[in-house]
Amino acid sequence: SWDNVECINSVTRSTVTAKERRIDGVKSLDKAQYDILSRVIELTNDLIRNNKNNPNKIFLADRSIFDFVAYTRAFHKRGLVSSKCLKTIEETTKNMWENYDLICYLPIEFAIVDDGIRSLDEDLRKTVDEEIQKQIKDKENVIILSGSYEERIECLQRRIDDTYA
Repeated sequence: SWDNVECINSVTRSTVTAKERRIDGVKSLDKAQYDILSRVIELTNDLIRNNKNNPNKIFLADRSIFDFVAYTRAFHKRGLVSSKCLKTIEETTKNMWENYDLICYLPIEFAIVDDGIRSLDEDLRKTVDEEIQKQIKDKENVIILSGSYEERIECLQRRIDDTYA
């Protein structure tokens, strides 16, 4: 049952505007990345507090620290994020993943949806995916959710039931 699950909004989508998320023609994303970092810290602290106050509740986020770091690294490779910004973000976030009980990795299996928010840049998407895989490869609490949307949800439900029932 999903009664004990609370979904947490995406940090990126709730921190910067849709315009700031678009990277076409942008020379530097440092300010946006620092703004997101501030929100990541705040939401991580909220997650820790919520887990402490509601130990039987499951908090589910559609994005994680891995996404944020992966995008920052990809943007750095393109010259859109300074080395100083990248280093600050990597150092600040390096242990935040330890607050996750379960990490769900969803491999690229579908075409990018043009929703006016996401970049349609397939090379960026692949670079970000590779960076996420590098970060999670040695983590023990990772599950891969693959297949149709329904199959992914069923797999997640089974894992939640097995782990938290």
